[in-house]
Amino acid sequence: MQSERLTPKSPTKKATILFPPDLFKALEALAKVQNTSMSELVRIAVRQQYALNTQARKLEIAERLKIIEEMKQADFPFWTWQEMEKDYEETFFG
Repeated sequence: MQSERLTPKSPTKKATILFPPDLFKALEALAKVQNTSMSELVRIAVRQQYALNTQARKLEIAERLKIIEEMKQADFPFWTWQEMEKDYEETFFG
């Protein structure tokens, strides 16, 4: 996965994350071995874990929206988004 390294002009938001001492030490060592920052390791891990900004995630979202649109056109008797989502989940994921 390609990393988006931050530059001094990159727009950023700050988050404070607390780690147990053993995990902190492991991340610190890994960052040193990979010649990067702990922050960069965390950004990479988050992108990979949650598939953020990847083509696969975009396709998944597009497919879900397509299915929802088809369901809306079929004139199902849904009154709320939650009802429609529940039916979708039950239909496609058991």
